[in-house]
Amino acid sequence: MLANSVSAQGVVFNRWKPEENIVVFESNAPAELLIARTRSVNGILKMPSQLISAASGEVVVETGSFRSGVTVRDESIRSPEWLNAEYHPLARLTINRLISDESVFGVSREVEAVAEGVLEIRGITHEISVAATLCYMPPHHLGDADARLRIDSEFEIDIRDFGMVIPPHWMARISPTPVITTHLLARGSIVSPDSPLWSYRIPSPPVCSATVESATVESATPDITTGSPDSESL
Repeated sequence: MLANSVSAQGVVFNRWKPEENIVVFESNAPAELLIARTRSVNGILKMPSQLISAASGEVVVETGSFRSGVTVRDESIRSPEWLNAEYHPLARLTINRLISDESVFGVSREVEAVAEGVLEIRGITHEISVAATLCYMPPHHLGDADARLRIDSEFEIDIRDFGMVIPPHWMARISPTPVITTHLLARGSIVSPDSPLWSYRIPSPPVCSATVESATVESATPDITTGSPDSESL
């Protein structure tokens, strides 16, 4: 992002509270319904102006943090055959642009848009388009000092596109096309045009020999936070 293309009112969203964010993985197979959730969400979203088409950024999720309430299922999700969380601790959605019938974000008004970008899981990338409902709230709106961007979406992926293989004896219990649902609230503030945040990307944590459960997302800035996995219902 070039500094001279950023308006004086550009906003960067880089703060994520665990209690305000959840990503749900749902596999609905003939013999079993598997639902796993995480609140370990991080990211950086950039809105250089109120033009919807100008927004971009990325959202990452800790792959080792999904919890279903069934230990053996959680271990399967983190395993090398699935998310391979030990060696690929983050799943990353890079948003290159938003497409919408609306031209600008209103204030506290829902906007339907399609996020075009790249989804990376297990180090494998695929282009993706995700329909989402967005709602922008500027700083100090309704008494909250932060700028906020709510992002609700639901989309389907094919796990085979990312190198995951379902053993024959699991075909009736695992769907190859699980549904991902997000309810996110990114917080941020107005940022000067020369801020390094405009070119920042979330780094992947270094792979180490520690247990998968101990993997954490590196903070992009001191303001970015991640939380512990949470298995509560929506």
